[in-house]
Amino acid sequence: MHSNFRSRPVGRPLACLTASGIAAAMLGVLPSPAVGLELAAWPYEWGSPGNNGPDLDLGSAADRTCFLTGIMGNLTGKSTHPNEPKASVGVYIRNGKWKLETRAGVGSGVSGRAVCIKNVANRTSMSWQECTAFECRNNYPFVKADGSRRCFLTSVWSRAGMTFHYNGDGAPAIRITKEGTPPIWVMRGWTSDDPSEPPNAGAEAYCVDFPGAGAADGSLGGNERRPMCDGPKSGSVTVGFLTGVSGDFNGGWSNGGVELIMDTATGKTDLKVTGGKAGYVSCVR
Repeated sequence: MHSNFRSRPVGRPLACLTASGIAAAMLGVLPSPAVGLELAAWPYEWGSPGNNGPDLDLGSAADRTCFLTGIMGNLTGKSTHPNEPKASVGVYIRNGKWKLETRAGVGSGVSGRAVCIKNVANRTSMSWQECTAFECRNNYPFVKADGSRRCFLTSVWSRAGMTFHYNGDGAPAIRITKEGTPPIWVMRGWTSDDPSEPPNAGAEAYCVDFPGAGAADGSLGGNERRPMCDGPKSGSVTVGFLTGVSGDFNGGWSNGGVELIMDTATGKTDLKVTGGKAGYVSCVR
């Protein structure tokens, strides 16, 4: 049962600030009220060893959309019969509220970050799970890329699919990419595992329309931290969200992962990867 928890604000927790206000508040400047995007709680790291804590309430799902902005630790679930429990991290709508949840599976636990924006415009979702059967190998979930719609990760789960890969195989990964004509947002994943077993990994993404559309895309792998999205000093404030993660998530409960972090000095969104992981980010206005 849930008994202990840890909530660690990174930098300064923010409640209901506009997009420019996120960066401005981190710099000690009053936010401007006349901006389209509005955020609640940027950013939080949530979890505990073994994930024995309660879920973090991120507020009503009626007036905001939440995205996963960091995955750290261990995504080892039970990959043999009865194939439960799974390890997972994500933001989910529960009884009309967004919750940031972490589940240890049989590993040491996982911790996560999330950010919510005051935007539900044309909100929709899609989910993917590993499928090794021939008939579904090229059948991936998608949503129409209408206008300024963008899609970002909200949750990831794993039994063994996100914890290792065989020699010669690419690292396990989940990606959201824009493809085709007319364009669609497609969610793809790949893992190294036994095709005779039940699905060993999966993920979900939510999509909304952004008034400022997209600004930039980037990726980073290995062990590095680099600015990805502009802060207020650039004159073009953007916010970053994850479009994908890659790597073996098999370390300690808070070690090794992919994180989007607000730089308190510049207001820029940095992408930080550790433990040989890779992260993919898109910046929006």
